[in-house]
Amino acid sequence: MMSEKPSVEQILRKMEQQLGAEPLPMKLLAQLSPETVYDHVAMRQHVDTRPSIPAKGKMLMFVATAAALGSEFCTRTYARLALKAGASAEEITEAPGRSAVRQSVNGLGDGRPGHGAFGRGQEGGRFR
Repeated sequence: MMSEKPSVEQILRKMEQQLGAEPLPMKLLAQLSPETVYDHVAMRQHVDTRPSIPAKGKMLMFVATAAALGSEFCTRTYARLALKAGASAEEITEAPGRSAVRQSVNGLGDGRPGHGAFGRGQEGGRFR
């Protein structure tokens, strides 16, 4: 017998419990496109269940990505999750710096939020 798909509200409550904070970006997304919440959950479940990279490493990558994209909320959220996964404060503070340097060095952006691969650093679908 198939289990019922949880409601968006149930998903948001579970996210709040897991994050220890209200998932404000996901709540906004749920208002705009509820199906995208399900897509996000499926992607996270896939990433979280892959065994090659330990949870601590994944959370540090999420910290770096959120910082590189300029999302203070997500950076703080993933920093809390990284601590729970066993990362040290030093590892967490190091992760965004390495991400910003790598983004700039690789030519994907100039190091400013919004100017990376998904911001103004693209012309005609190609990176500058």
